[in-house]
Amino acid sequence: MEVETSSLAALTFDGNDLWISDTTEKTIKKVSIAEQQVLKEIKFLPGGIPRAMTFANDSLVVANFDPLVGESSELIQMNVMNGKTLRTLTCPEDLNSGIVFDNTYFWGSSYEKKELYKFHPFSGETDLVISMEFPVCGLAWNGEHLIVGLDKDPEKNSTTIAILDIETQKILGETDVEAKIGGLAFAENMIFFTNVEKKEIHVTRIKMN
Repeated sequence: MEVETSSLAALTFDGNDLWISDTTEKTIKKVSIAEQQVLKEIKFLPGGIPRAMTFANDSLVVANFDPLVGESSELIQMNVMNGKTLRTLTCPEDLNSGIVFDNTYFWGSSYEKKELYKFHPFSGETDLVISMEFPVCGLAWNGEHLIVGLDKDPEKNSTTIAILDIETQKILGETDVEAKIGGLAFAENMIFFTNVEKKEIHVTRIKMN
């Protein structure tokens, strides 16, 4: 699926449609899976760039990332109808490559530190840190497990998408895709991911071990 956008980074699913972030335009766009086109565009006004985001309940939660210092200052909870900020939430400052809501906690990822963070949605207090072998470039939630994008070889135009059991911290299944991934989303029992270089959204499945 080609997307009309200047850049293509984060990805999330609201139950009906996909949402992407454009870090060049500093916008967030609603994309129809069925129509394969942009339905809505929201300007991200807090000051940073919308590098990672997730859909939580009825609103978007976007990490306000400052590329100059390489940190996320806060999470912005946004009204998807008008783009207005509902409230700001605290998050781990190293969060920069992914965020997802598991219906109880937020999970965030740091590409540089190769870490996952489980943190409280209101206090921002970190409950768990998981060290990964490879940089994480995207997160999604399939209702039971985390889906992670692993940049095993930054020099190659490929990414490994894996299903991670958060209880055992074991990989349950994985697949390699020919793309540099900016974001992941689980929708309609499939895994959607953004191809950063081609500005496309692709889809795949993973067979469990």
